[in-house]
Amino acid sequence: MNLYDILLAKKLGGGSAPTPTPVLISKNITANGVYNAADDDADGYSSVDVQVPAPPSSSDLSGNVTTTGTIATGLGDISLNIPNSVTEIGQNAFYNKNYIASITIPSGVTTIGQSAFQNCTSLTSITIPNSVTSIGGGVFQNCTSLTSITIPSGVTIIEDTTFYNCTALTSITIPNSVTSIGGGVFRSCTSLTSITIPSGVTIIGQSAFHTCTALTNITIPSGVTIIGQSAFHTCTALTNITIPSGVTTIRSSAFQNCTALTSIICEATNPPTIASSTFTSVPADCAIYVPADSVDAYKVASYWNTRAAYIQAIPG
Repeated sequence: MNLYDILLAKKLGGGSAPTPTPVLISKNITANGVYNAADDDADGYSSVDVQVPAPPSSSDLSGNVTTTGTIATGLGDISLNIPNSVTEIGQNAFYNKNYIASITIPSGVTTIGQSAFQNCTSLTSITIPNSVTSIGGGVFQNCTSLTSITIPSGVTIIEDTTFYNCTALTSITIPNSVTSIGGGVFRSCTSLTSITIPSGVTIIGQSAFHTCTALTNITIPSGVTIIGQSAFHTCTALTNITIPSGVTTIRSSAFQNCTALTSIICEATNPPTIASSTFTSVPADCAIYVPADSVDAYKVASYWNTRAAYIQAIPG
């Protein structure tokens, strides 16, 4: 029996609406404390009390129930407190649980598995304790109501597609412990206006900020050596970018369709390796500033030479 079945039975089974009481959501806590709610079949599992508001009326349910028997987006108002005994949230644990609005994760949890909260479209708030050191790929993908989040200080890698299509996300705090930003991590985060990448990051993954159309400001730290393919593709509000001196490679389409760019500062003495599409659709008159002693080298370097007329020395 899944959560929707329990809610429906409470509302429709006895005729009149019951007083809100705790309901049961299945859990599977193994000997090592792993919590995996992906299978909502309560039979054979221990269970945990979750306080929820009054179940929706039968008229509210009409037209708002999907074919899979879960409450559709729009009725998501359940707050979930995960038990203190839990140390790991398993892969796909809350996948497609679009009736959950907020989640509090206890301080004993160290690992959040891949896609654990993917497609939780009503999720607006989540508290992640500092005990968490590992967050899997796609964990918050398509959490389209999530507006802000703080990544714990023990996390070192933001895995692929962690925040892909979090379209309401306006604020995120990334700790200095992070050294790698994976592919598609913030892709299509269309409300994100600025972000600070920690100084320890060395690689910005493929499509990491693809289609972040509200992004106006980003600082790439000095330790970055590679800017991945399509990393800033279609960041149409980005007006300027500084590429630090340690960057050796800027992959294909990294800044493609950044149509508002007016200036690029590239601090590397040796021209980084770029592709023919690295700056495709960047305005032709976008100024490119490089070290004074390197102007001539940039003007003849492969693919930089197509913009030779606008390559000049960094002012000052």
